[in-house]
Amino acid sequence: MKKISRAKAIERGLNKYYTGKPCPHSHVSERYVCKSACVECVSVYNLNRRLLDPEKHRKRYNDYARNHRHNGTIHKMNKGEGAIALSTPKPEVCPICNIIPEEWNLDHDHSTGKFRGWLCRWCNCGLGNMKDNISNLENAIKYLKGEN
Repeated sequence: MKKISRAKAIERGLNKYYTGKPCPHSHVSERYVCKSACVECVSVYNLNRRLLDPEKHRKRYNDYARNHRHNGTIHKMNKGEGAIALSTPKPEVCPICNIIPEEWNLDHDHSTGKFRGWLCRWCNCGLGNMKDNISNLENAIKYLKGEN
């Protein structure tokens, strides 16, 4: 794993960074940029919290799932766009990878909130991870072709 400072990670827009140094609990793992918390510590904390009060966790999860149907995108769109999205028929296959997904995701422009179409989870996440940036996608294609 490549070492990077928190400041550099923030500068590059990363969510996590790695220093190679142990946290106070002796975990040598990545840290979250937002609070400098060790990923391993956060994982253990969340697991313990769920185990201590499973009913509370189940209720919170169910409430979240109920409110974020369609993978959390409708709440980011204006009501008109959400209605357009829900009334737009889903294609037979994902327009990017041509698979028949088990579950469809609403794809939308993060800057305008405008609905773009239905995608499989993997393609929707891929576009999001590339920050909906055409230049990033072109660079990824060059990389895959070995042109970098």
